[in-house]
Parts: sequence; C-alpha cells; structure tokens
Amino acid sequence: MGLYSQKEVITMKKKTLCIALTLFLALSAAACSGAKDTTDTKTPAVSVTSTDTHTNSEAGTTATESSNELKPRITGEKSVSAGEKYGKGGAVADDYLMTEEAVTGSARMVEGARSSAAKSADKAGAAYEGTPEVNTAPTTPTATDTPVPAVAPTAPTTTEPAAPADKPVASPSDKTVDMPDDAPAAEAPTEDYIDALPPETSYIDDTAIEIREPVIPEVIDLPEIQPQAGLLTAGEWNDNKNWGFFENLVRAKTIEFPSYGIDPRYRYRVEVRATDGSAVVNAKVTLYNADNQPLWTAMTDKEGMVYLFAPSEYEGTWCKVESNGETKEATFVYQEPQRLAVSGEELPQTQSRPIMASIIVTMDGKGSTYQKTDIMFILDATGSMSDEMLFLQKEFTAISQDVGDENTRYSVNFYRDHGDDYVTKCYDFTKDIQGLQQKLNEEYATGGGDTPEAVAEILEETIGKTNWDEDSVKLAFLIFDAPPHEGKESSLQQSIQLAAEKGIHIIPVVSSGSERDTELFGRAAAIMTNGTYIFLTDDSGIGGSHMEPIIGDYQVEKLYDIVVRVINSYKQ
Repeated sequence: MGLYSQKEVITMKKKTLCIALTLFLALSAAACSGAKDTTDTKTPAVSVTSTDTHTNSEAGTTATESSNELKPRITGEKSVSAGEKYGKGGAVADDYLMTEEAVTGSARMVEGARSSAAKSADKAGAAYEGTPEVNTAPTTPTATDTPVPAVAPTAPTTTEPAAPADKPVASPSDKTVDMPDDAPAAEAPTEDYIDALPPETSYIDDTAIEIREPVIPEVIDLPEIQPQAGLLTAGEWNDNKNWGFFENLVRAKTIEFPSYGIDPRYRYRVEVRATDGSAVVNAKVTLYNADNQPLWTAMTDKEGMVYLFAPSEYEGTWCKVESNGETKEATFVYQEPQRLAVSGEELPQTQSRPIMASIIVTMDGKGSTYQKTDIMFILDATGSMSDEMLFLQKEFTAISQDVGDENTRYSVNFYRDHGDDYVTKCYDFTKDIQGLQQKLNEEYATGGGDTPEAVAEILEETIGKTNWDEDSVKLAFLIFDAPPHEGKESSLQQSIQLAAEKGIHIIPVVSSGSERDTELFGRAAAIMTNGTYIFLTDDSGIGGSHMEPIIGDYQVEKLYDIVVRVINSYKQ
C-alpha cells in the first residue's frame, strides 16, 4: 500500500528533476567558461567532455569528477538546439552553444535523476505502477579525436514485493490504490489543476491517467399513485359538539348562513332522560314558539340528545316530548345575550337569542335502546367522482362486515344531473350485500358538466320516499363534491326538516374539488340532522386538491376507518 498520495509523489519527482537541471546548468556554464579562457575569439560549438561518473542514490543524483580539468575541443560540428531535440527538459541548453555529444550527456544525466526519483517514489509507495520511460538520443563520437565514451547511468531495478497469497495481484492497468487506515487523507485537486486536464486523458510525467466520466445515477420514474380504497384520507368535525367554536365563527362572520336555504344558527338542545338516569331513545321532541306554532321536530339519539332549530324570524320558547305514549312539556330558560368583541369593537346583536338554549326533560318510563340500524350511501356519480366511487365499490362489503349484523340493512343510491342519462337512481333497503355490491360495480363516474348537481332531487327521493325503519338508527352518507342548484331552497329545507323528523342523520362526505359553499351546505345539513361532517384531505396524494374546511384541530384518518367509526358511534 502507498504511504503518500498521488500529488505528493508528483511533487517529489519534480523536486528531483529540478536538482538534475540545476547540475546540468552548472556543468554547461563551466564548459562555456573554459572555452572563453583558452581563446579570445568566438569559436565554433564547444563540446565539453569529462570523466565524470554519475551515480544514483535513493536521495537523488550526485556527480563526482575524476578530473577537475575541463578539456575544450574544437569540433566544427553544427550546434544542436536542446529545446528542439529534447523538448522542455533541454530548452535551457539553448542559451549555450554545445555539440550534440554534450547535450546528449546532459540528457543522460537528467535520465539518471529521473530514474533515481522513480526509485525513491517506489520505495515510498508511489501510486503508479512502473517508472515513466525516458527516450534519449544515442551518443555520436566526434571524428577528430578519440572519443571519450559517456558513461550511461544504469537504470535502477526495482523488485516488487510478492503479493500475499490471500490477495490478488494488481494489474498494471488497475487505477485503484488501497490506502492503509492510518494513511493521511489525500489532498483534493485544486480547481486550476482540474481545469488544466483534458476531458478524457491527462499526462503527468509521461504517465497517462484516464479521466473517467462521472457516473450519473439512473432516474427511475415512480408510477403515479393510483386510486385505492384504503389510501383515501379524511377528517371529521362535529359542529354540535363544538358549538362555541361554531358560534364564534358565525358572530365574527367568518362563515355565513343560510346556505341554500339551510340555517343552523338558532339551535335548541334537549336531553331526555328516564327517572333512573338512562337515555330515552327515539323520543319525539317538538319545538314551539310563543304562539304555540311548531317550529322543528326531531328524534333523540342513543344518548337521549336532540337538537331543534327555529327559523330566523321566530323564537322557540318551549318544547313537547313524546315517548311511548307519555308526553311532557318544558320551557326554555333564556340566558342574557352576549356579544363577541372583534378588534376592540362589539358586533351588533340583531336577534335576542340565547347563546345556548338547553334543557333536560325527565320521563317517568324506563330508558330504551335502538335494536336496528339502517345505513344508506348516496353517491354523486358525475365525472369528477371516480376516486370516491372506487372507494365505495372496493370497501362496501368490508364495511358491512365490520359494522353489520342480522338487524342491519343497507341501501345504495346514485345521482347525476339534468341532461345526463339519469338524474337519480335509488335502491330500497336490503340485507342482500352481494346484490348491492353488484349494483355498485355496475356504476361508473360520468356526466355532470356544470358545477351544481341534482342534490335537491336525490334528497327528495332518499329521505322522503325510501322505506326507513321507524325504530332504527338511521344514517345517510351523502358523498359529493358540488352544491345543489340555485332555486332549490324550498325543496332542500323540506328534505332536511323531514330527515330530522324521521331521525335520519345526514353525514356529508365532501370530496376533492369542492368549494366553500359546498362545505357550508354540508355542515348545515349535518348540524340540523344531528349528523357529523366528513371531508377528504390531501394526505393520500390521490385525486385533485381538497379544500381545507374552516374548523378547529382534527385527526387525519383513513376514510374507511372514519366511516366505520362513525357508524359504530351512532349504533346502540
């Protein structure tokens, strides 16, 4: 293994060559000086010969003279340009007039120095295999005198140590140099050094070094994420359980109602309990105003809770609770209206309404529970709903297995818009999971066009004309991404109010590409039917962008998990 870096070895060679060149210049200068001492006139080229013996050592090249007398010789030969014959290494000799023999002897001196440098580099663990080869011209004896043969230095012989038996012998073309663990790190090449190298091959001291092209890693195009049921992500928000947050948004006018005729702002909460404290479920509760006009009717859920709503022009004052032939009445106790300060200013209070009207009604009978469950899926089947349709097609059977039992029925329903091949397509409740799965698999997303869709029409069909079981938990998942058409406010009001009277909890699932009016309509429908609001998120990376709703903190979950969890939260 080498103890020195490639750059350090090159530096050592260059220093040794400088010593040889310095000695070469000294000998050349001495030759010229001797010539000037023996004649007063310019002479032809002078050849300096001596019995100098050049010996190589590991430290470099030293010269010993056998005679201090320089013997000038007039030859009349044509002078030779060392620069022309030996390149850069002999260019310095052009400053003197010398015979070819003299130049050749100096070149051999340089060769000895370079050989000695190579030997030193090998013993130091150079990064190269072998010694650079130097070509020199043959010595030509003079014709006028008995030639004094120039002593050619013997090239050093380097014996490579045998490779261990357990290691392969490196090939001369192998460019890889193993470095010991404790070896100093090689210096990085400077920018000037790199810029000077040709693009493919560079030569350092006659040794060719291959410059390889950088290896560019292959860029692998990952396939686009395909819609998969288990990948859709969503969040859930229940405004009835976060009513203070909702009130603040309304009072600050961050969100405004009514939305398509649906106005959930004026809410009354009633909790119905038995004498033993248990919840009274499926009890009918009606809100009245001071003139005894009925304003809203709804059914209690499994917790005995019900939410009632009054139009903006009326004010609810009392309620009537009916359960199992028993009837009770209760009057709401109003709280003093409060005002919300925004930026130091109080917002005007247009209605003398309580912040939260709430009452507990106790019935004489015993509490009861829901024994049955009706689960309906209402799906927008227009062209933008392919991801959501695929979700339901893949996961409907699994959902029914997770939440269903012998007392659970299901219904699937589809709608598009006017001008499409159908506006609504509805199927009644059934326990035939396989049959409904087949109905789902026959559908595909197409049609639509303009933004509003036949939302009012599908709610009329599914809420008013479907055979809901009166004694069941009733859930209607409305999966959509577009609002109803304008001018359908009366129809929508009737459908939402009828859903509350039947105890049908509308659970909107707002999909990608929806706008703020779709969110507000869905949240209003959920609030007024004691439902909850579900919305898809961008976390799955599937489909178009999903608008962030104006709500508080929420948990991102898989859509499948939310649907199952919500169903179980309403079931008894």
